[in-house]
Amino acid sequence: MKKTEIILAILAVIAVMLNYLLVPGGVMLTVLTLSSLSCLYFAFSFALLNDIRFRNIFKSDSYKNIGALKIVGAIGTGWALSMAMNGLLFKLLYWPGAAVSIVGGMVSLSIPFIICVVKYVLGSNRAYYSRVLIRTGIVITCCVFIMPFSSEQLHQFKYRNYPSFLEAEKQYHENPDNQELLNKYEEERQKMDEQQ
Repeated sequence: MKKTEIILAILAVIAVMLNYLLVPGGVMLTVLTLSSLSCLYFAFSFALLNDIRFRNIFKSDSYKNIGALKIVGAIGTGWALSMAMNGLLFKLLYWPGAAVSIVGGMVSLSIPFIICVVKYVLGSNRAYYSRVLIRTGIVITCCVFIMPFSSEQLHQFKYRNYPSFLEAEKQYHENPDNQELLNKYEEERQKMDEQQ
C-alpha cells in the first residue's frame, strides 16, 4: 500500500501541474488522483500508518504488536488526511467548501502531528511516529501553502496567458443575462482551446 500511496502522490503532483498548464485531461487526472489518495487514507490508514501490507490486512498476526490506541490514532489521522486531501482538491478546482475542508483537515492533522512530535522526541516507537509525521507534515505544508490564495487568484494564474478570455469571462459573470457577453465568452474560450 505504501507503493500505491507514493505512486498516487507523484501522479497527483503531475496532474496538478498538467491542470495548471491547461493540458487536456489534467482536471480529470487531478480529480482521480487526489480523490484516490483521499479514499486510501480514509479506508486504509489503520494499515498504512502501522506499516501493514495490504495482503496482511485480514491476518490477526499483523496486529499482534500494535496497540488499540495506535489503531484508533491511525484511523483518526487517516480521516484528517482524507479531509485535507478533499480540501486541496476542492481548492484547486474552485469548488465550494474548500476552505472548510482545508481548515478542518489542518486542525484535525495538527493534533496527531503534535502528539507524534512529542512521542518521537521522547524516543518511543520512532518508526511509527516518523511515518505519521512525514505524511501529516507534507499535507499540512500543502494546505498552508495553498490556503492564502483565493479561487479567483488561482483562476487568474491558471489562465494568465489568456487575458482576453479572463476579461470576457469577468464581463459575462458581471452580467450573466447578456447574450452578447455570453457569445463573446464562448468565442474567447474556443480561441483559447484552439491555441492549446
